[in-house]
Amino acid sequence: MYPGSSSSEQQRETAVALFEARYGEKVIAANVLDASSPHRPPDTKWATDVTEFRVGDHKVSLFPVIDLFDRSVIAYSHGRIPGSGPQAPTFT
Repeated sequence: MYPGSSSSEQQRETAVALFEARYGEKVIAANVLDASSPHRPPDTKWATDVTEFRVGDHKVSLFPVIDLFDRSVIAYSHGRIPGSGPQAPTFT
């Protein structure tokens, strides 16, 4: 694990290592978004994320939509999550 990496990164690295050990194949994901391409115009590729925060006894989720051209947030939704899991955000 790299210094400063999160536990989710460590879990992914562990899962990848277990897959490679079991099947003897390297795992290389295709760069389908090509987020580093300088030749792409704005508003052609967007990405979403879900981030959960624990605030007191509740979970609060943030659902941003990010333009990969300049990595700016172009829309977001947020809210408290009751019960077991996140609900699909609605952007208007």
